Amino acid sequence: VNMTMVSAEQVRQYVEEEASKLIELLGVLPMAEMHSRLATLRALAPQLPYVSFACYLYYEHYGNFAMAEQAVHEFFDYCMCAAAVSPGLSAAKRTQAGAAIRPYAILMLALLHTTCGHTDEASVCAAEALSIAQ
Repeated sequence: VNMTMVSAEQVRQYVEEEASKLIELLGVLPMAEMHSRLATLRALAPQLPYVSFACYLYYEHYGNFAMAEQAVHEFFDYCMCAAAVSPGLSAAKRTQAGAAIRPYAILMLALLHTTCGHTDEASVCAAEALSIAQ
């Protein structure tokens, strides 16, 4: 992709489409090729939440749980930042959007802990998510 001739919106669309394709190909493409393609997408749009989500799925699939956890945190950090700077939203609406994302972040972290066999940590995360939702 020639980055000098495209808008930021076109880059976002391209990266999200490619990340979506990679998610569908998880376990089909060789690990090295998947890693290389994700690295390229990260270089194009490092703060795009969907790329971090695709990385999370990739790392979890291949058993790299430390990197999966890091990708989960990045994903929700970027989501929270996007909510905080969304044009056209009042400060109160941006705060609500960020608060709405938090339980999902914690549940995703609980799922990762469960996958890793960390049942105590998963239980704490699940309880926190339920508390927030109430």
